[in-house]
Amino acid sequence: MEKIRDFNPKGIVLSGGPSSVYSEGAPVPDMQVFQLGIPVLGICYGMQLIAHYLGGRVGKAAKREYGQAELIVDNDVDLLQGISSRQRFG
Repeated sequence: MEKIRDFNPKGIVLSGGPSSVYSEGAPVPDMQVFQLGIPVLGICYGMQLIAHYLGGRVGKAAKREYGQAELIVDNDVDLLQGISSRQRFG
């Protein structure tokens, strides 16, 4: 947390991965990241982690969606400023 505070980020992104929030040993950040007073964006697993941390339930889907994905940016204002319009991840 000290390194994060020293970096003074404008926001934090919790990214995806193949883990489940209910799995033993699943990666979790220091939960103090939610108390920094900055936006936290969760993508895939990161979103599930935020929901779980805030008291929500994460249900199992019929089909897993972990793998390659394409990001298409159609509005490069604020958060996505400077990001190329098409990127492939995974």
